Amino acid sequence: MLVSNNELLLVQDLLQDSILTLSLAVLIIILSQVYKKSFFVTLIFFVALLSLVNLVPIYRGSSLVQFVRGGIGDVSVASGVLLIMLVYRLFGMRNSLELFTFFERLLVVVLGGVLYLSAFGFISLDVYSFGYIENAFSLSAFVAIIFVLLILNLTLGYVWLIAFIGYYFHLLESHNLWDYMFDPIFWMVMLSVFITKYTSILIYKNKKARD
Repeated sequence: MLVSNNELLLVQDLLQDSILTLSLAVLIIILSQVYKKSFFVTLIFFVALLSLVNLVPIYRGSSLVQFVRGGIGDVSVASGVLLIMLVYRLFGMRNSLELFTFFERLLVVVLGGVLYLSAFGFISLDVYSFGYIENAFSLSAFVAIIFVLLILNLTLGYVWLIAFIGYYFHLLESHNLWDYMFDPIFWMVMLSVFITKYTSILIYKNKKARD
């Protein structure tokens, strides 16, 4: 059964609102650190936030989700998958919210850096155009990256595999695979975590060496 354009647009719109709703709820919970105090309080707070960020008008009748979406545009399928993983860790009695290894963070930071430097004209090679899968080489490169990550049993491999499936079913308006695997917020969060985490490790090691 074929899906009409209007039905596809409705699914795309619902997906974007769902990802942003989840992301805002998770962000508020993590920033408040309420998840460290009580499981039940966290659960109630989370459920309440899912409604509040959509229903409470904050600017000219727009909810927080509508306001944020108007500012940043669409987010990637990868971000949606990661948020689901974070929610699982928040409510799955996990002691850590860590999802990625050093290698995975480094890969996201480097690939995203090259992609966005290319998009802003700092690199002459148009890396973004590879995401249109116009030839066998582009498709092979993306599949190879995902395959290697899955062989290594890395979280990022499963995230990008689902993003690839989302690309196949056109879950976003974009026809470029990069937009399913990356978005600026996802990349900047990974970059900031990478810098913060591994800078603190280096500082600790240097301090320990001096002692």
